[in-house]
Amino acid sequence: MAVSEYSEYQEPKELSTGARIGIAAGVLALVAGLGYAGWHSMSPKPVPAVAAFGSYAAPDQSFVCESPTGWQMTSAASGAIQSGALFQSQAARIDITSDLQGSLMGDVARSANASMSNLEGMVSGLQVKQKPAIETVHDMGKKELEGKYKEYQEGPGKTYDSKMGEARFSEYTADGGMLVGKLHGFRVTMLGGERRIHVFTHCQETDWPKLKPCFSRVINSIAPGSS
Repeated sequence: MAVSEYSEYQEPKELSTGARIGIAAGVLALVAGLGYAGWHSMSPKPVPAVAAFGSYAAPDQSFVCESPTGWQMTSAASGAIQSGALFQSQAARIDITSDLQGSLMGDVARSANASMSNLEGMVSGLQVKQKPAIETVHDMGKKELEGKYKEYQEGPGKTYDSKMGEARFSEYTADGGMLVGKLHGFRVTMLGGERRIHVFTHCQETDWPKLKPCFSRVINSIAPGSS
């Protein structure tokens, strides 16, 4: 004879408040851990100091410079109007652009200064404050970056003589976003011949002490090409 057993159904016991809190905390910890792991995997890795340099020539020969060995290089040119190179490693980059438009801006600024000087000579006692062409063109680049980067902070510009001609540079910091963090770099403007050279370098703040010498070396190596 078959025997069947009957067990009365019982509702599962309700979890205590402490158990609920413990489970919720565990889930949150798991989610946070997975989130941190994902964030960490996407964040740029530290960039070592550059130990060797190669040579680079712009496609239109408007400039030549040294380049950090082992960094990714992208080169571009647009006829006789603009050319440039981008050297990049993780969050570190050296962006060099040679363009005709910037040089024309310098010519306009020089012409305006010459006109003001002539006017001062014609009108007795008239004095007009003039800004050097290199300073005028360099300041234009600052306004563009202030609109592109959050918390863009730039130190005083300093004028110097580069291999390309008159030049001006500024050191700056900016917010590179959640993954990158604080950026630190140089912004440089050079006016020489028929081209303006614009250099924009940056890296994560933690890499700045290691990469500042690299940035300086590449910037100081920029010289006219064979064209």
